[in-house]
Amino acid sequence: MKELHDKVEEIRESQIRMEADVKHHIKRTDILQEKVTPVYIAYVGIKWFLGTVIAISAIYSALSRLGVI
Repeated sequence: MKELHDKVEEIRESQIRMEADVKHHIKRTDILQEKVTPVYIAYVGIKWFLGTVIAISAIYSALSRLGVI
């Protein structure tokens, strides 16, 4: 019976350590997300801007070749 009680205590302690580890990793993930989000937003904006510039440039080039502009 003592062995069973010791095993149960060991499992409880292990669960407590795992819970602390999970809380720590969640906190680190939240901090990382706060730092990465503004960079990602800037990346998406720049990507959209460059895509728009390339599309407008292609349209302008095609219209120039047709003699419309």
